[in-house]
Formats: sequence, structure tokens, C-alpha cells
Amino acid sequence: MRIGKYLLFVLLVPLWASLLTQAQDHRGSIQGRITDASKGVIPGVSIKVVNDATNVQTETISNDEGAYLVALLEPGTYTATVEYPAFKTQVMKGITVRTGDRLTIHIQLEIGESADSVTVSANTTILETNTAEISQVVDRKFLDFLYIPNRNPVELAKLTPGVYGGGGSFSSSEQHQFTVNGGGDQTGGNAVTVDGGSITMPRQFGAMSVSLPGDAVEEVRVQTTMFDAAYGQSNGGALIYSSRGGTNDLHGSFEWFYRNEALNANTWMNNKNGLT
Repeated sequence: MRIGKYLLFVLLVPLWASLLTQAQDHRGSIQGRITDASKGVIPGVSIKVVNDATNVQTETISNDEGAYLVALLEPGTYTATVEYPAFKTQVMKGITVRTGDRLTIHIQLEIGESADSVTVSANTTILETNTAEISQVVDRKFLDFLYIPNRNPVELAKLTPGVYGGGGSFSSSEQHQFTVNGGGDQTGGNAVTVDGGSITMPRQFGAMSVSLPGDAVEEVRVQTTMFDAAYGQSNGGALIYSSRGGTNDLHGSFEWFYRNEALNANTWMNNKNGLT
């Protein structure tokens, strides 16, 4: 009997771990409903979503209620192509999916030949209506153009209202001690994940086991409310990293960090003693 319970435990632990990892997935999704001009739903519609930077394509079809879901999308800009016989092909460009986004895009098709296409540019920000969480995404433009103290992206979490503290160097044991709306801080009550995997150590008061350099980070989502059960273990907030991936274009970066002592301010004692 004990052997049976032990085997059941061994089999369930990997399943539980995989479900937990999926629940904390950093990738985004696009969902919605496809209708015609009379608001009638259209089942069996082909939806193809392509990452503009990598040309990675994800396909799905709408169900009997006209609903569709394109999941597991890495942060980036996408082009969606919607096709169905007897309707014009609709192409939507410039769809920005950020870390953890759950975008809703309802699509209305026009009657016509499939060879004819209608191109729509998503120039405006698409609102998330599928979640009640409050969060802010710190994307590459912040990482590229803002000064990062100690070259640690954790510092950029302070751009989010309600967040203070934390930071420090990569080797600092206090970089996890940031507070989100009064939660977390020195108790290590904040959840920190990289590409969906937790990097906090509960037995070390929530210390981060690794800290990514700025060049390795694509986006950081700072979640200040904990409505999502995936982060229910936290009594503060969540810091959700998405690491950078490759593109079809050859590119690189160079960083030079130089600290000249001749440019440092004089010490208080030197000033007091008239030394320069």
C-alpha cells in the first residue's frame, strides 16, 4: 500500500510542476470572436499569426462559436492573417504583444473573394479586458535609453507606481528586497520569474538565485496586484522577466562601463581638511 502511494506521488509531482510552470508562462496571447456583417459568428476560420522579427508562424481556427485563441506568443510585433471562403482576407499588421498580455481582438469579415484582402494597421494600444490585474511593462526602449544603476534591470521596477527599494549589484543579497504596495520587502514576499520559471529561493527569504544583465532582458512586467492565481504564493507583487531571443537580422551590442576616480566627488573629510 505504501509503495502504491509512493509511486502515485512520484507520478503526480512532475505533473504538478509542469502545470505550475504553464500557469506562470511569460508569453502572451490573442483571442476574440470572428463575425460577419450581420454579427453572425463564423466557425472554421483560419487565423495565422506571424512574428515580424523571426517569421515564426502560429495557426489556429475558430470554433463553433466563432471564438479563437492564439496562445504562447513571445513578446514582439505580429501580423495576423484571417481567411475564409467567400470572404475577403483580412490582414492585421503591427499587433504588439508584450510580456503576459492577454489581448482581445474581435474580427468582422467582409463578403468577397478570398483573393481580395483588407489590410488593417493596429496603431492604437489594444486594451486587455480579460484580466483585472494592474501591471506595467518595462520594454526595451527603457532598457536601451535609460541609465540602469549597477547595470541591474531590477532597478527599472521602480518606474512602476507603488514600487520602491531593492536593486543593488548583481552580487547583492538585497536586490530582492523591493516593496510593491507595502507587500514583500525584507520578507522576500515578491514573486520573480524568468521565462516562466521562478528564481526566488523561499528558504533564503525570497532572495533571487540569478539576476539577468540588461542585454539579456527583452521586457520586465511588474505586476502590482495579485488577482492571478499563478502568483498566489506572493504577498507582494510579481516581477516577470522575458529574456531576449534572436531575429532574422544580424545585430549585436557593445557596452563600456568606465568609472574614473578623477571624476569622483571629494570626500567630506578631505573638504574639511582643505584637501583636494
